[in-house]
Amino acid sequence: PATSPGLRPAAGLPARLTSSLKRIRNAILAGPSMAPATSPGLRPAAGLPARLTGQRRVCMLAAAIGLLAGDLGAAASPATREVPPAPHTMPNAEAVALSADGSLVAAGIGGGLGRDRERAGRIHVWERQTGRLVRSVPALGDIVGLAFTHDGRGIVWASIYTPGDSVDADSIRGIAINTGEPLGRGFNRRSFALSPTEAALLAADGEGIAGRYDPVDRDSRRGRVTLPNAGAGRQLAYAPDGRSFAAVHLVGDPIIRPDGSTAGLRLMLEGLLIGDSETLLPRRWIRSATLRTCTALAVSRTGRRVATGHEDGTIRVWEGDTLELVASWEGSGDETAARPVFSPVDDSLAVISQPTVSRIWRRDNATPGGFTFETKASGDDCRVVLHDPESLEPIRRFTLRDARFRVIHANRPAVAFNPPRLTFSPDGDHLLVGASGLTLIDRKTGEVIRRFDSD
Repeated sequence: PATSPGLRPAAGLPARLTSSLKRIRNAILAGPSMAPATSPGLRPAAGLPARLTGQRRVCMLAAAIGLLAGDLGAAASPATREVPPAPHTMPNAEAVALSADGSLVAAGIGGGLGRDRERAGRIHVWERQTGRLVRSVPALGDIVGLAFTHDGRGIVWASIYTPGDSVDADSIRGIAINTGEPLGRGFNRRSFALSPTEAALLAADGEGIAGRYDPVDRDSRRGRVTLPNAGAGRQLAYAPDGRSFAAVHLVGDPIIRPDGSTAGLRLMLEGLLIGDSETLLPRRWIRSATLRTCTALAVSRTGRRVATGHEDGTIRVWEGDTLELVASWEGSGDETAARPVFSPVDDSLAVISQPTVSRIWRRDNATPGGFTFETKASGDDCRVVLHDPESLEPIRRFTLRDARFRVIHANRPAVAFNPPRLTFSPDGDHLLVGASGLTLIDRKTGEVIRRFDSD
């Protein structure tokens, strides 16, 4: 209330709730001289008993509180729209992508190599308008990154695979869509980000946080992102306008021997930076232990906000100018990770849960083959939540049936991988999701626009 200067609204209160509180204040302060808004011709009779005036205040307050309660309910629990499943031939996409002009869509399917179509890994590319499959190539391992080049002529993916000897066969590869020919010599790494505006690729290359390359040629490095005692970037992302980038990276603390000398660095995943895409110089940097479980990273359209997704389903949103934490949502505890994505148009934030089915194998000398195997699933449905670009309050929820995807990596829990299974269309009107194979839905209604399949 205006008469209580010591009270202030809580930071980040949604705009519609603030409006309701103002209406409550105005209704109470107006008292009996205020006529009902729906009856402009009625006026309180002169000389009403004081108790009736008090009763009228109570009634107005009760009505206003009811209005506030309705707003609270609307803000906290937006309606959930269900997207039904549909028959499909290919497994659910582990990674998805849309070209910058919106004409092509792509899906990465995790798996091995060979003739078994049910278990083979593939990269598929379709025409968005017709659903025609224009390119399909084999891929090995879990697809943990997928993106089109800025001109839409190439597709790049990152994969990780453990062949059984506990040595990860990580790779970043790319092809020209028209010919299927490789783009450069590739990398034996897993973290990358493609610029949306130029022929540039950031990749964690073992020297500093990341290097800038031509897509996808490991011999073309033209700059590095570095900080003192900083290790490789585990998560990399460009802003949709291409002017800035973000990295979640390792940070090293010196290991001190008893004699005072150093014995290298102890690396922890605790660094977050925003950098300039042209100079590769860091603009802002923080260190936070909350980043240790970060498995996904997104930057809003102009770098205004940065969002991180974590193994336990937690989402954190950071202010781009200061890297101060401005919002956080805890995970559901169902052993699914969560991945954030920003709209390239209005900074709306979408978050997807990541239900998986994984086959985990571990070394066991007591068995004849030397390994034990376990299949573990974390549910069949995925949740997509859209958040308001200003208040970050949830404004829309979708549940997609038949959304679980296959993970084949050994020795690691499925939630350790948080692949890009959700993206916005370039105009921000649609969402591409790895459910029922691959599905394009309307972001407002959840209506299915098109489904894509390998046949």
